[in-house]
Amino acid sequence: SNSLDLLKNRLGATELPLTTTYRCAQVIVREAQRLVPDIQAGTSNPEGTLDTLPYEKLLTEAAAGEFILSRINAPLVSITLNLIRRGKRARMAGRDIGAGIKAVLYKVAKDFTPVDEMLDKLQQWETKSVTRFANYGQLDLVDRCHDQCDTIRALTEDSDERNVGGLVQKLQWLFEDDHGADTIVCSSVHKAKGLEADRVYVLVESFYRRGKTEEEDHIFYVAVTRA
Repeated sequence: SNSLDLLKNRLGATELPLTTTYRCAQVIVREAQRLVPDIQAGTSNPEGTLDTLPYEKLLTEAAAGEFILSRINAPLVSITLNLIRRGKRARMAGRDIGAGIKAVLYKVAKDFTPVDEMLDKLQQWETKSVTRFANYGQLDLVDRCHDQCDTIRALTEDSDERNVGGLVQKLQWLFEDDHGADTIVCSSVHKAKGLEADRVYVLVESFYRRGKTEEEDHIFYVAVTRA
């Protein structure tokens, strides 16, 4: 993790920090400066807009080509399906995430297993797995386990599928990495790294679940600067 500092010291290199963004609007940069004080906006960058919206207004205003970002995946399931019910094209980013959730489903049940029975088995698996990960201090795996199980539960609440096979088909359809410009992209911050949109909605309540840490600040900074 200190390789760049080693190179700079051994080569006597001059550091030229890239602190000016010509991509983010002025108001976005001011928000990002709360986490990274040395970031600056180009003088010609537009002012931009920063608003706080209630959930219903998010569903009404979100439009094609825009991002809805969350720290975790579970809250995005209901949002994506609600947008689709309103006649809007929306998908969740992360085919690999969908594959991981599918693997969890098949750990606890079969295609023909009724949803209610699967949910009981899922709860048992979650409790056992979380205890094991916590005992080894693997808090990142604890969080992932909770998120996967919460995503499955959210999918059952917003779906009329009666067995696991139907849920798996819905899951494969919901998670998709190939998004067109006419699609609202609902994504975890991790999957949105390196991407951008003219308007980005951030589910602020999904952040800092373990308190304010440097890692959580980094993740929130990535979310803010996708706009």
